[in-house]
Amino acid sequence: MPDKKKLLIVDDELFIRELLDEYFTKQSYEVDLAESGGAALSLLGGRTYDVALVDFKMPEMNGIELLRLISERGHQMPFILMTGYPTVNSVVSALRQGAFDYIVKPFRLNELSTIVTRALLAPRVEVDQEVLKEKIALLRQENLELKQQTMLALQQTRRREFAFEQLADTSYSERQMTGEVAESIIDGLQKQRRQMDNRLKENKSTFLHNIT
Repeated sequence: MPDKKKLLIVDDELFIRELLDEYFTKQSYEVDLAESGGAALSLLGGRTYDVALVDFKMPEMNGIELLRLISERGHQMPFILMTGYPTVNSVVSALRQGAFDYIVKPFRLNELSTIVTRALLAPRVEVDQEVLKEKIALLRQENLELKQQTMLALQQTRRREFAFEQLADTSYSERQMTGEVAESIIDGLQKQRRQMDNRLKENKSTFLHNIT
């Protein structure tokens, strides 16, 4: 019976550690867990592993720093970075440090398993420059699309704000116009009433003069 492949899983989130432990144990892997970079280095002091799955953002020591220390100590194994905060700089830095691949959280377990299988089948742990270029280009394209979507949403928001401002100005103008029209009508009616009163007074005076 072939020996089980050994996985080192490093993540500060207990849920992630337990989830990956259960999944890969059922896949017939031998799994060790570490909640920090320091704990991972302690395990590496007495054991060797076939693949390491490491979270990028952890307190005290992030995944790239752990990768550098592991390499400096002479441990040669495929290193897979798990990250919920992918940036061009972080991905480039990890791949240049010797990471085999990276996966973005939240991920599907079967996708991660496929990467682990590829890592185990790889003849050596080194950065493929073409793969690196493709990953950087893809990440840059995703960032560009995100920026474009953000700009579009901002433009739409500004258009709505401008429309509301125009509507508010129009409503005010209409109210102002309505008031002016009303005042004009009232003035006209008052003027007509004064004219009628004057005519009545004149007619009354003429009538009284005629009867006397």
